[in-house]
Amino acid sequence: MNLGREAESLAIYAEIVAQSPQNCAALLGLGKSKVWAGLYEEALVYLDRAHNLCPRDLDIRYARAQALSFKGNRSQAQAELHEIEIARAALTRAGELASEVLMHPDHFEARLEMIGMHQDLGRQFPRPGERRS
Repeated sequence: MNLGREAESLAIYAEIVAQSPQNCAALLGLGKSKVWAGLYEEALVYLDRAHNLCPRDLDIRYARAQALSFKGNRSQAQAELHEIEIARAALTRAGELASEVLMHPDHFEARLEMIGMHQDLGRQFPRPGERRS
């Protein structure tokens, strides 16, 4: 939420990022603060850093899409939002499958689907240092 305190949030997050440059939450906060201040190019620097460190964080990806859209890169923003939609649908399905397995531990089809989803998401959203396959 933007309460008209961009300068204050920019200063606070910049200080945290300076002390902890690999803190994804601080990078996200600084990136979002830069978006609120209308500094979209600068926002993307921090949001890209956060994304590289925490590629599975959908909040970071959403903030990147927002910054891209405001910057005028609508096609890139739409592509990012599409990836987020796919991931959210997969996470929803994973939750459904987890509930199914908890209620019916012998439901092997659900277990197999969960394994397949885990492998697919691992390819789509690699851990830091891994490459997409």
